[in-house]
Amino acid sequence: MSEDHPRRANKRERQAHNHDENVGEALCLEINPLLCNGHGICVLMAPDLLALDPWGFPVQLSERLVIRELGAANRAIKACPQAALSLKKTTP
Repeated sequence: MSEDHPRRANKRERQAHNHDENVGEALCLEINPLLCNGHGICVLMAPDLLALDPWGFPVQLSERLVIRELGAANRAIKACPQAALSLKKTTP
C-alpha cells in the first residue's frame, strides 16, 4: 500500500482523533472564582478555551480539553497573576 492510500490516511486520522478525545476526557481547565480578579490575561493566552463574561471574568468555552489544547491551557495557567487557573482530572 502506498503512503497516499486513502484507507491508510483515514486510519491515521481516526487514531489521531481518538487520541485527542481520550485525553480530553481526562482533563479540564478549572477557574477558582475566589482567586480570580478578572485581569483577562488568561483569555488572551487561550482564546479558544476561555472568554470573558459581561463582568470581565473568564468562563470556560468547553468542559473537557483535548491534547492539542493543553499548550494553550498551560500558557493561560502560567500567565495568571492570581494563580486562579489549574488543570483538573475529570471522570469520563
